Amino acid sequence: MGLTIPDTVRQMFSKRINILIVEDDENLLSTLAELFSTPCTAVIGAASIAEARNVIARSSDTWHCWIIDLSLGGKQDAGMALIEENSGFPFAIVYSGIGSMETASHATQMGAEAVIDKGGDSIAKLIGEVCELAPLAVLCKGAAVKSKEVLFLLKSRVIRQPNVWARAAGITLRQLQNISTLQTGMPPSLVIPFYYGLRTLLYACLAANVPFVEHSDETFHQDCMKFLEKNPHLYQKVF
Repeated sequence: MGLTIPDTVRQMFSKRINILIVEDDENLLSTLAELFSTPCTAVIGAASIAEARNVIARSSDTWHCWIIDLSLGGKQDAGMALIEENSGFPFAIVYSGIGSMETASHATQMGAEAVIDKGGDSIAKLIGEVCELAPLAVLCKGAAVKSKEVLFLLKSRVIRQPNVWARAAGITLRQLQNISTLQTGMPPSLVIPFYYGLRTLLYACLAANVPFVEHSDETFHQDCMKFLEKNPHLYQKVF
């Protein structure tokens, strides 16, 4: 990726992204914790549901992403309990040997945002999902919000302008302004560079050698970086 990340932007997000990994395979837990530990992320690992519950209960910080294995302690789908108990947290990623589409479907119905089957190129998929999901969690302060589908359009496509965003959502620009301000505390014109700027930073930290945008998009993402660099005061309320 040929994008330049300013030091001021790295500092702005230093250890700001909080990730919980729930995995009972000690080797895999260690590998994932090391992989996702970067200058802009704070990672905590849990080897059981009980441990994860304790971590969540003790933490006063906002969570931005959970990576959860469903099969824990020899019990199939044990990890589902954590998702069901925390339905107000829509930023969970199931990373597991799923076994059946029925299980995957149930996980998303209970609130998981994504389901990734272990094996193959799953690590690359997991990195991509975290990079694209965590910035939304930051914008939403780690909580479920109304009109989620409007905000999540930023994740499913590259949106450069508020009017394009409103058109994609099938709403008026005024409605988008209201939704954006109510749910994130910022107008769409600030949300767009924040989301894509932070997403770019995460990709740079986690997958520096993996291209995530078409070449034609690099200028846009670089512009988002420059906007964050020049206007950190506009985002003081985000954290």
